[in-house]
Amino acid sequence: MGNLKVFTIQGRLNRMPYNIFSFALMLVSVVILTLMFLIQAYLKAHLNLVSGIFANALIVSALIAIFIVILCFIGQVTLTIRRLHDLNLSGWFYLIFIIPDTLTATLYNETNSLMKMISIILTLIPVIFFLLLMFKRGTDGENKYGADPLSK
Repeated sequence: MGNLKVFTIQGRLNRMPYNIFSFALMLVSVVILTLMFLIQAYLKAHLNLVSGIFANALIVSALIAIFIVILCFIGQVTLTIRRLHDLNLSGWFYLIFIIPDTLTATLYNETNSLMKMISIILTLIPVIFFLLLMFKRGTDGENKYGADPLSK
């Protein structure tokens, strides 16, 4: 697991570091967002709602939380691209996560029950793809994205 570079898309990343660091990034995001909501609740309870201090503190805490969550998202994208490289797939396959989710959000709001069923089925595509990333063994030996990370 040695020298993990989170913010690069060059090279390959095998299963174990991908799973560990994906979980860590998700955990950091959840903790930061939870802290932000706790800070907001504390400020609402202890400060006057119309005071400038409340508004400033709320804005600062929200900006810090958003910045950290964006960093975690970028880290997750780059880790996923490197994991795709380990499976000898292009980083563009990451769109398999994004496109079905966008379609699902659009179709689920339709009143037609067929469209709702299609949206539920589309939800399964990213889930299956994510499970593939978590559990499928990478390409043995060197591939077009670099040397096998397990051979080092």
